[in-house]
Amino acid sequence: MKKFTILILFITLALFASVGKVQAKWWIFGKSSDEVSLNYIHINKISYEDMNGKAVFFKDSLPKNNEIAINGKASVKKSKIGAVMVSLDNKETWDKAKLNDNGTFEYKFYADTSKAYDFYLKAIDTTGKTNNIEKTYVQITFSSQDVSALVRETLDKLFRAYQTENLAAFMTLVSDKFIPGSDILDSAVRRDFILFDYIKIDHFINNISQVSDGKIFVSFQYNRSVISTKTGQTFTDKGMTELVLKNEDGQLKLFSMKHPLMFGLSDASEIATGSVNQNSDEDTLVIDSNGIIKIVPYNDSLNGDGGSSGEVKTVTLNPGHITPTNSTYDFEAEEYDNATWMVMYMGTSFHLPSGLPVQQLPTGTDLNSTSVPTSGYTSTEGEVRGTIGECWAVDYGSRGRVIIKFRNDGFNTSPNPTAVLFDYKYQN
Repeated sequence: MKKFTILILFITLALFASVGKVQAKWWIFGKSSDEVSLNYIHINKISYEDMNGKAVFFKDSLPKNNEIAINGKASVKKSKIGAVMVSLDNKETWDKAKLNDNGTFEYKFYADTSKAYDFYLKAIDTTGKTNNIEKTYVQITFSSQDVSALVRETLDKLFRAYQTENLAAFMTLVSDKFIPGSDILDSAVRRDFILFDYIKIDHFINNISQVSDGKIFVSFQYNRSVISTKTGQTFTDKGMTELVLKNEDGQLKLFSMKHPLMFGLSDASEIATGSVNQNSDEDTLVIDSNGIIKIVPYNDSLNGDGGSSGEVKTVTLNPGHITPTNSTYDFEAEEYDNATWMVMYMGTSFHLPSGLPVQQLPTGTDLNSTSVPTSGYTSTEGEVRGTIGECWAVDYGSRGRVIIKFRNDGFNTSPNPTAVLFDYKYQN
């Protein structure tokens, strides 16, 4: 009798463990709608994402009082950010950052440039949840190396060569390892010179910082004016952007650029490696696929021509990825990923993570001629289910926006399910 009782107890515990595993798995799928996320962090206007855990600030590029300013934005789908805390001593102590209602925050301190700071950031929502604190780590140190003058000299040469349309001189200042390719930048700059009859750019450096792999990030303000060769019309814009220089045998060379671009606007979607947040009322100079020069609101410049994405792609979801009838896809990584899925086909319909801002577009929407919307989204309380033939725009927050058009339902073709297809245009 005792053996029988122990056996029943063992089976019961096993069943509870099994149920727990299933629940945990589906909790992982849904956690993206509840988690506290950081849209961006800037340390002295340099993007946290580019620091790889270590930032070296040059002393001669700091303000006279050695002020370090940390800015960013935190968000959460189902509640509100209640506090943002900063630690500069490896989480020994925490200090409150100034927090605004929209989740943006700011923290400033006056650095002792003889020491290092172990930086962490903790965003807390009103229910007590936090971001992944460990992933925010950056070691902040300071260098006496006189690179500021070299950076300024290199930028002056780049702008001078570009403004005088001296391609040979410009390309000598571009790294052979330029991302996404020095040949792509060469071609784009050549087209710029054809389209622009006159170029004038004034730049004012905000900050210079070197990260652990030796790259130098330069953040600067600009005022730009160009004249169209075709129409004679003058276009002007202003804003803030960032480029990366790399030391190659003692010479700094251009390694990558962010949007808004200063060089190679004719192929911006290929060249820009990310974007720098602007004031909402800033306009930006872009060149569309027909070679037409335009001044558009910054957010619009990120969509379609002149932006970082606009290509229509098709995805095939094969049955059996999760279960015999379920499959997922991640637009950001362009891969099938259970943990960070952005769309799921489950059973007989497509599913979008719950609580996201969405809008349904007309069934006959042509993705090739439609830009990813920047407004008009409405947040949902629960999960959105899309059916074959429908077209939806989804705002994933810091992970970008997308238009999805569901094309066919191959999972339900009996007796042998094949696959389902959908088209999408993704804007990161």
